[in-house]
This record gives sequence, C-alpha cells and structure tokens, in this order.
Amino acid sequence: MKTKEQRKAELKAVQDKILTAVENATTSPEKLMELMLFVGKYEKRYSFNNRWLLASQGARVVDSYKGWQNRGYQVQKGSSALQIIVPSTCKYFMTDNGTKSLRYATKQEKQMIADGQIKVIEYTSFALKNCVFDVTQTDMPEDKIPSAYDNKHLTFKGLSKEDAQAIVKTVDKVSQDINVKLLSKFENWDKFNRVGIAKGFYSPKQKIIVTNPNNTDSENVKTLIHELTHAILDPESKNTVSKNLNLNLKKVSYSLGELQAEMTAKLVTSHFGMEDDESVGYIASWTGNGRVAAGACMCLIV
Repeated sequence: MKTKEQRKAELKAVQDKILTAVENATTSPEKLMELMLFVGKYEKRYSFNNRWLLASQGARVVDSYKGWQNRGYQVQKGSSALQIIVPSTCKYFMTDNGTKSLRYATKQEKQMIADGQIKVIEYTSFALKNCVFDVTQTDMPEDKIPSAYDNKHLTFKGLSKEDAQAIVKTVDKVSQDINVKLLSKFENWDKFNRVGIAKGFYSPKQKIIVTNPNNTDSENVKTLIHELTHAILDPESKNTVSKNLNLNLKKVSYSLGELQAEMTAKLVTSHFGMEDDESVGYIASWTGNGRVAAGACMCLIV
C-alpha cells in the first residue's frame, strides 16, 4: 500500500503535468479556421449589445426554435431559451383625445392618413426576450460542431460505465453529507434560465448542484465533480468534508475558484482513465495560462 507521502507525490506530479499543459495551451490555426468557417456559416448578424449579451450566456451561434428546424435541427428537450434584445416598432397618430395606435384606426382615419391629413408617428422600443437557442442546445451531431466552440457537449473516452456510475453515486453521497441537494441532468433545467448554456452550477443560497440534461454521461461526471468541489470549498458552508480534510476555507476570486474546481475534476477523472483535453483549455482561459495562483494549487484542490 502506498504511503500518504507517495500518494501526495503522485498527485503533485500529475498536477504539474496539467499546469505545464495549461501554460503552453494554445488553439491551433487549423482549429481556429474550422471555428471561423462554422461561425461564418451559421452565425446571424447581431448588434454589439446582443453579441455581448449572448457571450455572457456562453452562446455564439444562435437561432430561434423554428429557425433551427428550418436548418434541419431540433432544439433539445429541456433547453432554456437565451435572451436577446428585441426591437418593437409602434405606429400611432394624434387625435383630439390624445395618441392612438394605428391598428385601432377607423376606416375614416385610415383614409385621412392615406390622404396625408393625419401624420403617423413611429416609435421603437427595446425589450429582453428569451427567444433564441445556441447550437449546442440542438441535436446537431457532435462531430459537426468545431472542437474550439465554447460549451460544446463532448463525449470523453477512457471512463468505463461502471466507474462513471460509481463516481456519480459517490458524488451523491458526499452531497448528502454536506446537505447539498443533487439534481443530476435535471429535466426542468429551463427553470434556471439565468445559467444560459452552462453544463452545471452550484447555488450556495439554495444549497443545490444542478447539471444540464443535455450533458453527455462522461462530461456530466466531470461537471458533478467540478460543482461538488465548489460546494465543499464554499467558505460559508462549514461542511464536514472540508473539516475532515483540514481545509482552510476562505473567499477567493472567481478565477481561482474555477481553477480549484476544474483541477479537482481533472485529477479525479484522470485517475479513472478519462481522456479530457477540455480541462486544460478551460483552466488556461480562467487563469491566464496558469498565471493565477498556479504555484499555490496543491493546497487548493480537494
């Protein structure tokens, strides 16, 4: 049996290997070209504000429900519609009693408008509407979506069905131990429309972990570990697991929190043989290629 020091040394070696990959992480020109061609084919033209709004929800290539059907794809059940800013133009005219919508004009008023006796005024207002879906929320085959596309659902190799089930069972047990409710691949995901197309989230206030029903089985395992780590390292939770591990919990930056959670998920799934290059890119994006507290990583992971 390996000693505690040997296990710690092995863990440190794997972590160093991951961080080295993170520091050198880049997207190849070929993958960038594939992404640009894909976006050019499917992306609609939106205003800067709408592009920013979609990006904040993790989306880029979007269309309406019917729009995706017209393209030959179906929006997946349980998918939450994403918000965009939609213009609405109102036409009205002045009467002795004030303003009146053009749609309610009488036959006589319509004739006076046609004759130029009454001037029609146009007014455009803007409102947020949940009416579009990202390509990752459709049944477009995985191999048709570029690997560099954000939040693409992925099937990772190397993790056996038995190990996946065992991990989910363990996550469920640990969640119960720290009084966090687990909603894995939750069918009513659309009620949490604030999360956009995220693969999962942990809510400290509601004490729940929820994962996207559209996740593949393998990425759902990784997401569960990621979110469980957030729950265990929540400084407000004062849970038994963090106490048993003698973790000194404190509030950290969002980037550092993502490093903690993703590194833990990567180490656990790697132990079970799961091949996952996505974590390297994810950690790199949140840590500036490892510049954010990479040296302190060993004391942060679960």
